[in-house]
Amino acid sequence: RQSGEADVFEKRRIEMAAKTRLSKGIAPGPLEMSIHYEDDAWFDDEGKQTYEISLELPLWRWNQRKSRALHVGYQKQSMYAKLLMAKLQLAGEVREAYWSHILALSNLKFSQQALNATKELANDIDRRVKVGDLARIDSLLAQETVLEAKSTLLEEMNKRIKSSQLFIMLTGTNPPEKWQSEELSESELTEHPLVQDLQRN
Repeated sequence: RQSGEADVFEKRRIEMAAKTRLSKGIAPGPLEMSIHYEDDAWFDDEGKQTYEISLELPLWRWNQRKSRALHVGYQKQSMYAKLLMAKLQLAGEVREAYWSHILALSNLKFSQQALNATKELANDIDRRVKVGDLARIDSLLAQETVLEAKSTLLEEMNKRIKSSQLFIMLTGTNPPEKWQSEELSESELTEHPLVQDLQRN
């Protein structure tokens, strides 16, 4: 998705750059040349040949150049604003994916600890069943609790994998151990090469 949006924006950027150059040119359009040829082969056939070459250069109408420059400027500002919005949206998606990953890691750690605790409890119950302190049903219930803890652990492992894959899909890199910043600075927004091209144009 991001690649497709980048391609669309790049085409739009090139179009805006061309319009900007045109609005700063000496004419509102390109120079046009036409060639017209005539002979008398179908009439007198005296070998007469005529070539006409014409050049047409459109001229700016009064205030047209200024109006076009303003219009192009507004279009560039709109495109720039859309780019910033896209970057902010992406930053929000990346931030959300990162914290989802952190939550998945935390839940995974808690599930592992819960499994270890249920195993220790089940082992303790087994020992007490052997000496006659507890009934066999208590051991079966403890083993059922261990199975539930294992199932929960597997679910949390899958969630952790999916959260990591989502972050990689958005950024192309693995989730960092520590989030660098909660805010997206203005300098980070303007570092994008497309934004820099807009500012130059």
